[in-house]
Order: sequence, then structure tokens, then C-alpha cells
Amino acid sequence: RLKFKRLWHILKEDSQRLVHSREERMIRQWLQRWQYVQTVALIMFITLYVQRVDTIEARSLLLRK
Repeated sequence: RLKFKRLWHILKEDSQRLVHSREERMIRQWLQRWQYVQTVALIMFITLYVQRVDTIEARSLLLRK
């Protein structure tokens, strides 16, 4: 009976390690996705900013003529 308790304890620790490794993998994937989303949002913001600056510059050139 004592031997079974020791083995159960080892199995329990192994299963906890598996759960932790799964959680770490999920967190890592989530962070990678989040970094991708941040990069895309930044690129979209920069693109819109450049378009806006270009529009303002074109308008100002038309008004000078």
C-alpha cells in the first residue's frame, strides 16, 4: 500500500508537469499572436498616417497655386 502511494505521488507530479507545459505552450502561442496583432495594427496606423500626410500636403500645394 505504501508503494502505491509513492507511485501515485510520482504520477501526480508528472501529470502536473504536463499541465504546466501545456499552459506554457498556450501562453507562448497567445503572446506570438498578440505580437503579430500589434505589428499589424502599427503598420496600419503608419500607413493611414502617411496617407493623411500625403493628402494634407497635396491640398496645401493646390491652395498655393
